[in-house]
Amino acid sequence: MSTTPNLLISHIAASQNQKEVTANTAFDTLDEALCGSTTFAMTDADLTLTALQFTDCWVLVFTGNLTHIRNIILPASIKKPFVVSNQTVNTGSLASISLTIKVGTPGQTQSVPNDSKYYLLWSTGVNDVHAIRDVNIQQVPITLKHYTVANLPATADEGAVAYATDGLKSFETTGNGTGVPVYFSTSVPSIGGVWRIFRDDSQVLN
Repeated sequence: MSTTPNLLISHIAASQNQKEVTANTAFDTLDEALCGSTTFAMTDADLTLTALQFTDCWVLVFTGNLTHIRNIILPASIKKPFVVSNQTVNTGSLASISLTIKVGTPGQTQSVPNDSKYYLLWSTGVNDVHAIRDVNIQQVPITLKHYTVANLPATADEGAVAYATDGLKSFETTGNGTGVPVYFSTSVPSIGGVWRIFRDDSQVLN
């Protein structure tokens, strides 16, 4: 049976009986694709959506406890705009947790932070997922996870970022830091991983 080109909804065949069944199914699928919302409770692992799961909703909400960045893998057949809200909880040592939205053998992917906001995306159904308003969804403001210098995680993924609330700016004195953004680096194996400031790559102090 032939289908529509983007959502792959079944066409009504000229010779079939009970054409109203196919028509009503198509109406319901369109209704869900335009207005439906589905919440996916994630385990701490990547999640692959079926064609039916992806087609039958407009808004995808993801919940669950995650310790690392995880992938949401879309079906490589459905072409559609959709909305994503990452409402997962960071239970690991990373400064922040995001979901990477991808399809097929990824070319363009999108990273959605766990800020519970809603992001409008579009899947080509082949290899790319685009943000509707911009090529890079990370250009919207993102709030970094806040820690004091003493409470920064002992380990994190290379390049993880955070905000040290009492870290020293260049003009501040010991004990009077008002905060700086920092990143995690393991570039000096002899001292292990440390949190460094962007200004001169030195270890953050307070």
